[in-house]
Amino acid sequence: MERQVKKHLDYREKDGYTEDFIDVYTEHGKPPVVAQVLVYVGVSSNPSFAGPSSLEETAYVIARAEGPSGTNRDYLFMLCEALRSRRTDALDPYLARLEVLVKRLVRHTAGRESEVCRVLT
Repeated sequence: MERQVKKHLDYREKDGYTEDFIDVYTEHGKPPVVAQVLVYVGVSSNPSFAGPSSLEETAYVIARAEGPSGTNRDYLFMLCEALRSRRTDALDPYLARLEVLVKRLVRHTAGRESEVCRVLT
């Protein structure tokens, strides 16, 4: 099972990410709750790294982008829900704001991409 999951993740995260292993903490100064967790990190040295962008620009891309594993917006929404289900404070402010902006874009611009910029402002 673990090998199948890794194969799926490697396919899904195939471009723009570097594998790393990190320890996960819930409180500063306490031992990690999980050690050496595999994460995929977007690093600036990767040729597919898009560079810095505003929260609004990121929301615009996420609202519209889709790959072989599904839509970016669904990935964002599932990530936010998974974090909320773990702990009430697990969802950081950046992700929470990004989720709000993407939901606003999806709700107000379905089929009307020309309106995306107006909704963000």
